[in-house]
Amino acid sequence: MKLKMRTTSILLILLALAMIAPMTVMAPPTQETVDVWWLEDAQRDNGDGTFHSSWSNDRIPRTGEIEFRVIGKTYHTDMELFYNVPPLNLRSSPFVIANGKFAVWARYTSGSGLPILDKLRGELTIDEDEGTAYGSYVQYSYAFGTAEVVLDKYPYAKESPRAQGMWLIGITYYTVHGKT
Repeated sequence: MKLKMRTTSILLILLALAMIAPMTVMAPPTQETVDVWWLEDAQRDNGDGTFHSSWSNDRIPRTGEIEFRVIGKTYHTDMELFYNVPPLNLRSSPFVIANGKFAVWARYTSGSGLPILDKLRGELTIDEDEGTAYGSYVQYSYAFGTAEVVLDKYPYAKESPRAQGMWLIGITYYTVHGKT
């Protein structure tokens, strides 16, 4: 009787260990990452559509690389890496590239002290082998405030018909062309 009870106890303990062992031995899944940087050309227009400026071969990011987390067929990263100077009080939606397309927004306080909303959308293809990207996207920038305050900082701003106190201050068109 004691032997049968002892054998049953040992079997139950072994069964419990067999059930628990895979949970403790299994490591969490590793997340693949890819580090990239690219050059881009851009043209920025004022809110009223007049030309503001353009530039070529701007390195993104300024130094180092942007680390994208690869989850399935999507790429995820932090929006702040797209700004040459990290914006003050930055909040943004997740930056996710799916099927080569993305849309993201960011809110921050500009150097002029006004609240800004950037909306970006476009297409980016990540070349994992070369560690770079190709594509194009558009950035719509809005400032918030009274006409007097906004127009003092951004004289070519145009008030948005969508919301009172929301002013289109610029549209920037980007072409991303890898590392050359």
